[in-house]
Amino acid sequence: MYSSESVSTVFSRKDPVRMKEVIHKKYAKGLGVADDDFIARLTASGYNTINFYQNWVGLFRKEFISPVAKTGTGFYTYFLSDTVRVGSQACYKIDFDPKNEHDLAFRGTMWIDTTSYALVQIDAAIGKTANINFIDNILIQQEYESVTPNEHTWIPQQTQVSIEASGLFDQTTGIVVGLTVSTSDAVVNQPRPADFLIPPLRLQLIALSRIRHSGRPSISSI
Repeated sequence: MYSSESVSTVFSRKDPVRMKEVIHKKYAKGLGVADDDFIARLTASGYNTINFYQNWVGLFRKEFISPVAKTGTGFYTYFLSDTVRVGSQACYKIDFDPKNEHDLAFRGTMWIDTTSYALVQIDAAIGKTANINFIDNILIQQEYESVTPNEHTWIPQQTQVSIEASGLFDQTTGIVVGLTVSTSDAVVNQPRPADFLIPPLRLQLIALSRIRHSGRPSISSI
């Protein structure tokens, strides 16, 4: 068993693409883990950069085409299956499958807001065909929220990642890794000087009274 938790402030710039993470608090503890360095790499920061609004989603040094990418129709088959409510949003429920099983692509379901056509939620899976060392399956569940009054800017509010891996250690069948990344108090369109994002990682330990967690919104048919 291995558990880790961290609280950070993340700064991001779109053009040119830059990111800086200031780690305020970090906790890690393991029990009966022979190679905790490898487990730490699986659970390390970096999942806060997953964003399906980008054309490509980077995982384990491979680039996967996003289902909402501009060229997504060349890689995916889409099925409009239902109209549902995700939290307070009325959404189109759309299933997607890769046209070629050997492409670096996802399989899953996404929910698109019927008014703004924004991506509200997505469940995307990757299987063994992705040919990632030791990785059998990856499931990403991501929820978005609007952070501007006109609903033109949506960012990931919560990301849940489940990873199944095997062949890592002798005399073991495999491991299951679960990660949750939550975002709160997001601020957009307030640029910082370019040199502010250097270095990309910094430790700044502070006292925190609590760590907030939010659950997934309920989904019901309408």
